[in-house]
Amino acid sequence: MTTQNLLDRIYHFVPQKYESDNVKVLYELKQDLLASDNPEQFIIPLFELIEKYPTMEAGTPFPVVHFLEKQDYEVALLDSLARKPTPMTVFMLNRILNVTDENSSKYENLLALMKTIADNPDVEEISQKEARDFYAYQMSKEN
Repeated sequence: MTTQNLLDRIYHFVPQKYESDNVKVLYELKQDLLASDNPEQFIIPLFELIEKYPTMEAGTPFPVVHFLEKQDYEVALLDSLARKPTPMTVFMLNRILNVTDENSSKYENLLALMKTIADNPDVEEISQKEARDFYAYQMSKEN
C-alpha cells in the first residue's frame, strides 16, 4: 500500500455508528501503517484524526494508540495537547506518566501539563474531566 493510500485512509476516515466498526477499521489501518516503510510519517496525521473526532468510540485505547506508542511520538503528543486536548491524548499523557520516574523533572513537567489541561476553561469539559481524574490518580500515587 502506498504512502498516499494510507494518508487518504487517515484523512478520509469518518467514524461509524458502532464502536466495533471503528475498532475494526482502525485496527486494519494500524496493521498497514506498521507494515509501511516509514511509519513515523503518519504520527501527525493520526493526532490530527484524534483531534478531529475527540469523542469517537473506538476502543480504549484506540488501535492507533498502540501504533503511536511504537514510534517516537512524545513531541507530537505534546503538540497535539497544546492544540486540542482530547480524552485519548490525555489518556496517552497519563500512560507516559505511569512509566516515568516520579522523581524526574520530566514527570513533574508532564504532571504540571496534566494539571494545566484540567484547569483550563478553554478545554472541552470531557477532556478536562479526564485530566482531573488522571491528575488525581497521579497525586494519589505520590502519597
